[in-house]
Amino acid sequence: SRSLRWRVAQLNQAVEEDPLEIAHRAAWADGAARQHGKLCKI
Repeated sequence: SRSLRWRVAQLNQAVEEDPLEIAHRAAWADGAARQHGKLCKI
């Protein structure tokens, strides 16, 4: 339980320190959603 909490805190810190990573994930998620939408239309 303690180690899990520590890992979550570590992840949160990494995200705070790297806004580019957030932007990259957001762009990837958006691209994946668009790709999924195209597949659904076919």
